[in-house]
Amino acid sequence: MLKRPLTATLAALVCLLLALATGVQAQSPSASESPGLASPSAEASMSPGAASPSAEASASAGVESPAASMEAPSAAPSAAASPAAESPGAPAGAGLPPNCTVVANGLLNPRGLTIGPDGTLYVAEAGSGGTTPDFADNPVPGASFPAGPAASGEPGAASPAANASGAPQVTTHGDTGRVTAIAPDGTQKVVVDGLTSYVFGDEVVGAAKVALAQDGTVYVSIGGPGPGTAFLQPAGVADSVVKVAADGTVSQVANIGQYERDNNPDPYPVDSDVGGSAVGADGLLYVADSGGNALYSVDPATGTLKVVAVIPALAGPQGLQNPDRGNTDTVDPVPTDVIADPNGGVWVGLLSGGILWGTPGATKVVHVGPDGTVTDAISGLDMVVGLARGNGGTFVSELSTNLLAQPPAPGQVMWVPDGGSPQVAIGGLMIPYGIALASDGSLYVAVNASTPAGTPGGGQVLRCTISSSPEGSPAPSAGQPSQAPTGSAEPSSGSATEVPGGSAAPSASARESPMPPASEGPSVAPMTEAPSIPASPAASSGG
Repeated sequence: MLKRPLTATLAALVCLLLALATGVQAQSPSASESPGLASPSAEASMSPGAASPSAEASASAGVESPAASMEAPSAAPSAAASPAAESPGAPAGAGLPPNCTVVANGLLNPRGLTIGPDGTLYVAEAGSGGTTPDFADNPVPGASFPAGPAASGEPGAASPAANASGAPQVTTHGDTGRVTAIAPDGTQKVVVDGLTSYVFGDEVVGAAKVALAQDGTVYVSIGGPGPGTAFLQPAGVADSVVKVAADGTVSQVANIGQYERDNNPDPYPVDSDVGGSAVGADGLLYVADSGGNALYSVDPATGTLKVVAVIPALAGPQGLQNPDRGNTDTVDPVPTDVIADPNGGVWVGLLSGGILWGTPGATKVVHVGPDGTVTDAISGLDMVVGLARGNGGTFVSELSTNLLAQPPAPGQVMWVPDGGSPQVAIGGLMIPYGIALASDGSLYVAVNASTPAGTPGGGQVLRCTISSSPEGSPAPSAGQPSQAPTGSAEPSSGSATEVPGGSAAPSASARESPMPPASEGPSVAPMTEAPSIPASPAASSGG
């Protein structure tokens, strides 16, 4: 399918992990991020019953499925086979970027990162899935689950298992998602657990990101069954925004998956995998639905849910006829992360459908105004899964620079000064996802963001020091950034006082020009007319 949760193709990611295990980084192997990597993680095609064609076949046929099958290879390496993980707080080792240290280990598919006003870092962990079966027993009107044998572990494929009424099994889920808080002294504490975690093959989707209200209230956006949403009612708190009380009690604020089933704002196949979220300058929660290609606002006081914008599609390869988008030559944008613009609106990062995962510069970041206007903010990016703003610019986390290569290319974090071009800040990262900028200029990066369902946590959070320019950052542009736009194919309708993990790692220059330090809190210079792009956990595999 063209809009898929971030369940990336396991086979391709296994190749990436094996390649990086030779010494690029001490980051545990992980499969795609489905904003369940989705995770945010690359996603394999979630089309029910269909195996993903190879990259070459999909390119030639014009079908937007990921290059590798989602079926896990029998010899897939486990997390234990990956490079040894560094101890939290340890200096850079043989497998880490020279300017980074590990501040957290053993995380269950870490996705979005959020820093609180006291310096606490919140990590949304998608979990490890579960074994409770989900059946195609509640389809939306017009949805027809394919009959026939299923490939083992293929998400969305008909399974030999069926319930008493004969409805085939679509997938499984559990309650293994959680949020972990890392205090300024490096102490880790689970803030809430038992959150719904879905399985697609060997991929996992679940808790996507924490959004903190001004009063300190914790909200969590949680992913769900992606295209499976068309055939079943998402379990538990999947595809929702929840509020976490001080005692860890969870209450649902908004059910985005149900809204997608009832209304389907992006008028293509029903698909919901909720991704990143942020509290806007107006106090509303802004939430991306990576599967539904939409940005929502949620009133935290009343739970009122509104569609702010349907994110415009991306241009596909010449000759593409995407069956999931009316046989047009367009590809799902797959919004992943969301960050607030202090002047109003939000920025949204786009992963794109799977057919573009090997096309350099095919994705972007968009700005969505309070009135829903979508404009391109930063173009020429690859598989965007995380965003952070600092003095006069934006950091962008890219899952991979070419997931369809053999072996797949690693991911990286880019620095984009306002009005300037993207520059590599941290390269060679193993399945990076969420990022967060501390007041001292340290950048936190979630890596190994996708491991197979049911495996021990192999995710990590790195703390990286970015060198600053003596001259400071470039002045914000009076207009939109200077990058050439990379095709929207449709018309766009408290400062932290301390830092988790102890003292800063030794500073190291980025591969390109040096990066400016972060500003405290949200007082960053906003991009003034940002162009359009998407964001949050869950990536689209196909189109």
